[in-house]
Amino acid sequence: MTETKNTTTNIIRQQEYTEFNPEIHYLGVLCKRGHDYDGTGKSLRNKKSDRCSECSKALSKAYHEANKDKAKTYNKAYNKANKDDIKATKKIYQEVNKDNIKIKRQTHYRANKDKISAEKKVYHEANKGKIRARKKAYRKANKHKITARARAYSEANKHKINASRKAYREANEHKVTARARAYYEANKGKIRAASKTYRESTAKYVTNKSNLLGIEKIRQSKNSNGDIEVKCAYCGVWFTPTNSQIRSRITAINNTGGARLYCSDNCKMACPTYNQNMYPKGFKKATSREVNPLLRQLCFERDEYTCQRCGATIKEAQLHCHHIEGATQNPLLSNDLTNVVTFCKSCHKAVHKMPGCTTYDYRCPVSEEITA
Repeated sequence: MTETKNTTTNIIRQQEYTEFNPEIHYLGVLCKRGHDYDGTGKSLRNKKSDRCSECSKALSKAYHEANKDKAKTYNKAYNKANKDDIKATKKIYQEVNKDNIKIKRQTHYRANKDKISAEKKVYHEANKGKIRARKKAYRKANKHKITARARAYSEANKHKINASRKAYREANEHKVTARARAYYEANKGKIRAASKTYRESTAKYVTNKSNLLGIEKIRQSKNSNGDIEVKCAYCGVWFTPTNSQIRSRITAINNTGGARLYCSDNCKMACPTYNQNMYPKGFKKATSREVNPLLRQLCFERDEYTCQRCGATIKEAQLHCHHIEGATQNPLLSNDLTNVVTFCKSCHKAVHKMPGCTTYDYRCPVSEEITA
């Protein structure tokens, strides 16, 4: 109750030197200084103090001028001690006089536009570093809020923004090109470094799902970065590709090319279709016989992506899927999972040099060797 009363008193006190208010003022005898209110032949007097409002204003102004430093110190201490009360008072005053304040501000700005602009310019020049630091701190503290607001605005005004940009580029084509070239020349190293970082960074699911859906087996990674995961074209392991790999794959899809996605260089080099042309001038011998890709992936998964002869993993060597019984000699078992085994490239070559395991032999003795 006391707080409300104090607030009301403060508002009344602020209105004391404004226009005529029957609750605060009355028209009384003309003061000694002859302050005539609106040609009535009377002075505007305060009901409480019985003083002329204009005289009070002049006395107050003179007092403040004479005691400027003292008043400043007092006001600072008072404001600090009564921060919440002052804030509440201002809020109530602004709510009560909302329209009045708006009109006064607009009028003042129109009357002093050039002066205000000049003062702002001077202030910005004098406090450039301070303003920049404050803006940076604000952006850092409100990063998500600013991003969300910018995204919402862009979504709501997408067509308008695009049209505006297009019109500007068309009207200032040479200027835009020159500026872009000048920026590139000045920041060449920085741009190349940023481009390299982007190419080597992991690709995102939201950005690339529409381009790869229905062509590659994809899923969103369980990590918090929102990465995309795809299946290796050779071994079938789920992995996170880089932006460079995804871009090459999308380009290949649009141009009916290759550029498959591989989890490692070992898989890339082991894949018989890697770097092959549809109509080559000369035949390039494959590093392994091409088998059903799904069978190869199932074989690798069963053998835990490890060579069954020397124990090398997929990260250490190229892995091949080897048929125990020849696919040509026994086509019925060519896609049988029990008829294949995982070898690294070196072991695969060594096995094929064993007696009875040439390309034209019916059955390879390697199964007995592994069992033993």
